Amino acid sequence: MSCSRHRPPPLPIALPLLLALAAGCVAPTTRALTVAPEPTVQEVADWNERAEAGDPAAQFLLALRLEQGRGEPADPERAARWYGYAAEQGFAPAQNNLGLLCFEGRGVAQDDAEAAHWYRAAAEQGFAQAQSNLGLLHLLGRGVPRDPERAARWLERAARQGEPRSQALLGAMHRQGLGVAADARTAARWMRLAAEGGLTDAQFAWGWMLQHGEGVAADEAAAAGWYERAAEAGSAVAATQLGLMRLEGRGIARDDEAGVRWLARAAEQGFALAQHDLGLAYLKGQGVARDPARAAEWIRRAAEQGLPQAQLRLGRMQELGIGLARDEAGAYAWTTLGAEAGLASAREHRDALALVLAGPAGASVEPAADRLAHRDGSE
Repeated sequence: MSCSRHRPPPLPIALPLLLALAAGCVAPTTRALTVAPEPTVQEVADWNERAEAGDPAAQFLLALRLEQGRGEPADPERAARWYGYAAEQGFAPAQNNLGLLCFEGRGVAQDDAEAAHWYRAAAEQGFAQAQSNLGLLHLLGRGVPRDPERAARWLERAARQGEPRSQALLGAMHRQGLGVAADARTAARWMRLAAEGGLTDAQFAWGWMLQHGEGVAADEAAAAGWYERAAEAGSAVAATQLGLMRLEGRGIARDDEAGVRWLARAAEQGFALAQHDLGLAYLKGQGVARDPARAAEWIRRAAEQGLPQAQLRLGRMQELGIGLARDEAGAYAWTTLGAEAGLASAREHRDALALVLAGPAGASVEPAADRLAHRDGSE
């Protein structure tokens, strides 16, 4: 079996923010003042006095402290009440945070429409976090009709105030032509601003644009720098890209050991592409001592997450007995999974294995089907 690096195809979107959004993982929950400064006892007493007298700023600060559990156990119900008092007086930060509690169902009943009401109240006052949250509701179609064009308008208002998540999403929308005209240069401009604002996913996305010349002149060295920033902040996909660039000496000096370290960091986070490529490094002995058994272990982890190229490679390793016991029926099962995911090379190899299994001895492919069902979690 060839041990050459089986590079995955470029990600079709390559922007984690849009991928997460499609999976419902990006929520309109940007807070006003995510971390409140620790007040003195006297300051808390002063807030209480002012809040009881109807001061909306003091009511907001008390609510934020109660929501975060600073100085006493978190109490989202009391936080919601104080946010409500301030929100009713038109205090935009409180309106935004009350919308967040309504969206999450903390301290109040979960209610998307109520969240949209409070986000809009704050957004119309120009509050950037609320504009971002309302834009996301329109993008998701939660509490309001799904309307990408309206979403883009609200996100742009927030982005122009320097709100990084809105800048990144607006960049992603311009890249895809979602709710706005497709425009690679505009997409790159917004993504760069978000990356410079410290948003980890945007740092990866901006690196990707630089690496591939999307809306900007290609610059692999600059891309590697942005991947490293994102990887240091915990981005598994950025660590994977950086690891591959280190292993291949693209845009950065080749350093096999450093490349493997970055792949291992991402693989330990559960990122399937990194697990697959880390397995290949162990298979080749690139940057680490050659260890086929360890290679099979990492490639299996990626295969179990549904990565087609890992399923094909694990099947071939099992067919040939490299790193694990030889088992042609098991190889057929893994190769079938890759084929069913649409990988053409897996389909061709599966068909060849089927002929072997149904050879002159009259063997059947049924045992492979049984193994496939077992690995898929069914009985």
